[in-house]
Amino acid sequence: MCENLMNEKPSIRSVLDKQSRKEKSDYRTRLNASIDCTRLLLSKGMAFRGHNEHEFSRNKGNFIEVLEWYSTQVDKVAHVMLKNAPKNLKLTFPEIQKDIVKAVATATVERAFSAINFIENDLRNKMGDDFLNDCMVTYIEKDVFASLSNDGIMRRFQNMKSRRQQLY
Repeated sequence: MCENLMNEKPSIRSVLDKQSRKEKSDYRTRLNASIDCTRLLLSKGMAFRGHNEHEFSRNKGNFIEVLEWYSTQVDKVAHVMLKNAPKNLKLTFPEIQKDIVKAVATATVERAFSAINFIENDLRNKMGDDFLNDCMVTYIEKDVFASLSNDGIMRRFQNMKSRRQQLY
């Protein structure tokens, strides 16, 4: 194992290959729940973050509070989310939230543009504040947004950056 850590390529590959099916299934469940909560907040135009997202805070922000509620409603989610998730795979860090929003927005935009065959690079370049634009697109394109599958969003999320946990 130590030898693999010395060689970057084999160590990353070996770690990914050795992930159990249960770990991948748990990660998929966590990511699905996070995407579902993200979709709800985006469709309602709600803020994600609170001022104090500490475990014992009364106002943790909408994302974490919706995720906590969702965990109480779905047993499969409760067993793998928040307190039951590995510390580095809770999927609640603000950067992860932004990446999920971007994945949802990108999938929404691609779906909308493919419907009218109007994808142009300079149109994408004209977008200003990425996060605000991503939120606006999902809010404006509610019908397209509602029809996206979580699997497509998960693929987009996984392909955005190298993640500690991989699905595919």
